[in-house]
Amino acid sequence: MKKSLILPVVILLAFAAGPFAQKKDSAVVTSVKDSAAPAKRNIRMFAATQYDSLWSLIPSGSTLRSSVTVIGIGMDSLTRDIVIIAFDSGNNPVKFVFPDSTLKKTTGAGAVPEWAAGRTAKPKLDQRGRTWFIIESALKSAYVYPVSYTAAFNHAGGSVISGISLLTIGGSLYGTFAFTRNMELGYGKVGLMNYGATFLGLHYPNLFASLLKNATSINDRSTNDYSTDDVTTTDKIKAWSSMIGFPLGIYLGSKLRVAGKDDAGKVTLMEYFSQPTGYLLGYVLPLYFVNSKTSGEDYLAVSALLTMGLLPAGFWAGYAIAGDRPISTGRGSLPYVSGIMGGLTGFAIPTLFDLDMDNMSTVRLLATTTIIGYGCGTALGLTYHQSIDYTYWQTVFIGASSGAGALMAVAFPLIAKVEDNHKPYVIAGVIGAWTGFFIGERLSLSLFEKSDRDRHASNVRFNLPGLAALPSIMAFNKSDASKIYPSKTGPLLPVANVEWRF
Repeated sequence: MKKSLILPVVILLAFAAGPFAQKKDSAVVTSVKDSAAPAKRNIRMFAATQYDSLWSLIPSGSTLRSSVTVIGIGMDSLTRDIVIIAFDSGNNPVKFVFPDSTLKKTTGAGAVPEWAAGRTAKPKLDQRGRTWFIIESALKSAYVYPVSYTAAFNHAGGSVISGISLLTIGGSLYGTFAFTRNMELGYGKVGLMNYGATFLGLHYPNLFASLLKNATSINDRSTNDYSTDDVTTTDKIKAWSSMIGFPLGIYLGSKLRVAGKDDAGKVTLMEYFSQPTGYLLGYVLPLYFVNSKTSGEDYLAVSALLTMGLLPAGFWAGYAIAGDRPISTGRGSLPYVSGIMGGLTGFAIPTLFDLDMDNMSTVRLLATTTIIGYGCGTALGLTYHQSIDYTYWQTVFIGASSGAGALMAVAFPLIAKVEDNHKPYVIAGVIGAWTGFFIGERLSLSLFEKSDRDRHASNVRFNLPGLAALPSIMAFNKSDASKIYPSKTGPLLPVANVEWRF
């Protein structure tokens, strides 16, 4: 059972039992209830992100914090007392009551949070992915805007374009900083925002320009207003589309609700089915329909149009495949490695036979084996050791091991001075790459711990004996040992396999 289901029920039942002791000028610590007809209380619970500000208000808060394991913190709406439910050092449930009169009510920089005035404290934002987003956006803008400015303002001087580009690159850093100031930014949400910028800032402008260039007469010099320039109309369309699409993609990515803020693995899987799959199928499938009469312009136009449709379709296909189950970042990235390796393997194997590379049937054979290999590699990445939640760096290591294996294997025919025959190199490369893949997968399991990027899939399973009995434990007098410790009169039911996601 999820933490999100267990703890709120336990805490609410515990608090519903009423106050545990009389209020004093210092904290009242107890684990029982001794009131026949308690007054109804309305306990407002605080989020875990608010605990830091609460500890600073509690007398000896830092000492208490280090000696107990907190289950929940709330405030009595009638008395304004702070109530803490925790496990003490002996794993016994206890309740701490801090009367309002004993709380520290400072002013200025250390002012009491909003709850002291009857309002809920402002939660601390989770922005673990913010730095990654800001840096990646600045790096992408360093590519998008100088190139786009050169095409959009081709009459301006080089120094002017350079100056504006530098201003934009610096401005993107501070602009994205301001834009994300009040956002919850886990790696999942940041992944959606980054891909939005790539999707509308790079992919679609390039594909749309290719479609116009090859399917229309928009660049016909006889009708081109820029016939005396090196910059074509499609260059300008691509430039303006990129400059507008880049921030628009970030904004739309921040509004998508297809993944949680920490579902980085799910977002990675969706990107995989969108980008490599979309481009591969978009430019390979038209090969089955071309003939000697098909021009290169027609092929490129059809491929660009098909890819424009496959990119969003692949994204949603990845969403459907991922489903609602949590996916680690490494698990979401593994199809990148295995799928690309499978595609390259499918392309390489037919080259071991004597084929007429100028024949269209040969091209279609290569297309078929590449797609089959890519599909098999993708299936391997999705299903291989499904019980293992690979971390991001574990998958990076698997990919690096695959490359290292291929390089080491190719070294042998080089040392043997094999010339005028590519087959030994192809065979060695394929065998070495897949050997490196499986060896790297085994080695990676003992090399890396989970990083913050994998936080969404960091599941800790443990037993909390007595958690199921916590409400009843808190409801009886401490002197009645048979009721406080049910194990003395019967078995204490444990709550096993509690899944704590953090």
